[in-house]
Amino acid sequence: MSYIGAYMVAGFVTTLLVYPLFFISSWAVTGLVLLFALVGSCILGRSMHNAYHTADRINKGEVEFIRKSRLFWVPVCIYGMIIITMAAIVIIGPAPFVAGLIGDIPENPAPLATPSPATTPQASGSAASDAPQIGMSDLLIKEADLPADYAPPRYQLMMDKNMLPNMKKYGAQMGFMEFFSTDPNPSEGSLVLSQRVVMFPEGNATKMVDSDYETYSIGRNEVLTPPAIGENAAAFKLVGRDPGAAEDHYHYVISFSNYNVYEMFLTVGPDPDYALLEDLAVKAAAKFP
Repeated sequence: MSYIGAYMVAGFVTTLLVYPLFFISSWAVTGLVLLFALVGSCILGRSMHNAYHTADRINKGEVEFIRKSRLFWVPVCIYGMIIITMAAIVIIGPAPFVAGLIGDIPENPAPLATPSPATTPQASGSAASDAPQIGMSDLLIKEADLPADYAPPRYQLMMDKNMLPNMKKYGAQMGFMEFFSTDPNPSEGSLVLSQRVVMFPEGNATKMVDSDYETYSIGRNEVLTPPAIGENAAAFKLVGRDPGAAEDHYHYVISFSNYNVYEMFLTVGPDPDYALLEDLAVKAAAKFP
């Protein structure tokens, strides 16, 4: 009974954690599954050892044989639930990371105390002599680049919490986020487009684009043909479903690199406009000297 109970607890905890962890990181899910496999193997090994000695005692007549317990099927059912849950996650797909981006939009334009993009470091590194001196303010989309019905763009400095895991992995040095929408004060449910401009050490900006393929080509996400911009470019249609939602939603992502600068454009909200997103990405790439 103790072994069956241990199986039940381990399986139940794994089933509860595997779904939410899938939205955080595939590595977290892998680690959880490996941990469960290790715990399950230990429980299985101990139960096999106990079964062997119990059978030996039965053969010696020291204990009476009792028919196989119906609880034998409990761990089998738990394993089945885990497999079905993981299969459902793969089929439905996780909610894309952009689903909560609306909360990053400042209610008002960045205050004067916020460092202006114009004061940020220029292109640096051993390739600085070959690369043009680029001010990040020159790379941001301007109001003139937007459709006439769009409100003036807003920008904010990218804090550590805004940096994606791979951005930190490749040593992101500084970045800005800019938001575009028809509503000057967009709320939950509004269509918002976003631009992220991030400076990396030499060679790592293009690696960041390569990592996008590893991150966003999983599940039901669709790899699109990116516009011919920058040194390296990628485009994706992210398909997923928020927890408790009845319908799928999708977002578009376009990323590219030039010199030591990485840029990402993405949509959040209903009826995303890929053509506009592509147009903005092309305009942003043209801002490089």
